[in-house]
Amino acid sequence: MKLKFLLPAVLCLGALLSACSSKENGTHSSYFGICSFEYTDLETVWTDSLYMTDGFVGADGVSFSGYNPASTMNPTETGFVLSARHDSRLEAGYQARDLAVLDKGAFHGTTYVIYVDQNGAASRHTVSFDYNSLGTCMLNGLYVHNTNRVATLAAYGLGDAPAFAKGDWLKLTITGYLGTTKTSTVEVMLADYTGAELNLLKEWTAVKTEEFGKFQYLDFSVTSNRTDVPLQACIDYLVTNIEIDY
Repeated sequence: MKLKFLLPAVLCLGALLSACSSKENGTHSSYFGICSFEYTDLETVWTDSLYMTDGFVGADGVSFSGYNPASTMNPTETGFVLSARHDSRLEAGYQARDLAVLDKGAFHGTTYVIYVDQNGAASRHTVSFDYNSLGTCMLNGLYVHNTNRVATLAAYGLGDAPAFAKGDWLKLTITGYLGTTKTSTVEVMLADYTGAELNLLKEWTAVKTEEFGKFQYLDFSVTSNRTDVPLQACIDYLVTNIEIDY
């Protein structure tokens, strides 16, 4: 299903930087695809500030697999859920809301996505470039944040799960593929207590993708040395550079 997203002002830059040129046997098009995840209607298909679906298109040519465990047709245990939940309260004893970012969306947006990883249960790629037969796609950047539940657990403990101790960590890994060939990998530490103190992601943070190559698929995964930590990460403003010949 293709969702209609509100396009933020930054997309105007992408439009200005897009270009088309004629070639002897066709046309070459180059443009930025900006996935801001700003949804136009938070009432029709959303439930309690969440939208779970089997999959959606975040920008022209870039598709995302959905997290939708309650689906009666095609339940999916690993993928992206669209969320408009915000919960910036971070303190001991607080029962953090599930699937809520520890902030607003990046650049003060309303909606964003959360990647939910059920211990590698994905049976499909999590992000796909749909026009691979016509051109190339490169990852220009994205922003990452923690959910409130992850941050609360790591800092103070949550329920029966204790706070992070020396040696604990939670990591997001993004791997690019061309066909079955791995092309690039980038890692982001969401919570890291392998050093002298706990380093916890508490704001939207840009992921460095300068060395990230062309991709047909992106696979996201969230891993930890612990089994009692929610394997999830918030994602916003995923930007791609797309070139197509047709």
